[in-house]
Amino acid sequence: EELKRTENRGKGNFFLFITFSITYAMNNNNQQQAQPNPLESLAQQFTAFYYPLFTNKDKSNLGALLSDQSTFTWETKFKATGKANILNTLTQLPLVQMQPDSIDVQPCGAGMLLFVTGKAQIEGQQQVVKFAQAFTLLPNPANGGFFVLNDIFRLNYG
Repeated sequence: EELKRTENRGKGNFFLFITFSITYAMNNNNQQQAQPNPLESLAQQFTAFYYPLFTNKDKSNLGALLSDQSTFTWETKFKATGKANILNTLTQLPLVQMQPDSIDVQPCGAGMLLFVTGKAQIEGQQQVVKFAQAFTLLPNPANGGFFVLNDIFRLNYG
């Protein structure tokens, strides 16, 4: 099994098309209806933006999501704090194609906690493995968006 990435090269951007599950909630009449959840919408937008950048050889554009408070951990092998250190660490990582399968999100203080699972394939390896990644996103007053406070990534072998 090999992961395939769908690319749209319009204007030099890469987009990973991902199908996400929609959470349904019961309305007052006990009829099942899709209820827009702003956190889920933000989580989907974040992952649609993050993973194409992360799977690129040049990960420098991820800097837009980082701050000097950000912390990154990859498999306990690589740990970094601060935007510059994280960007330097990202250059040391193998190229990985990732296909997120599920996203869970919860409010966390002023921000949100995301837990993403899916499939990953490391460059040069035939085996597709599962991954889990957790993010804490906090509001970024400078641009009205969010920044990644915490990013923890784990491959799940076995």
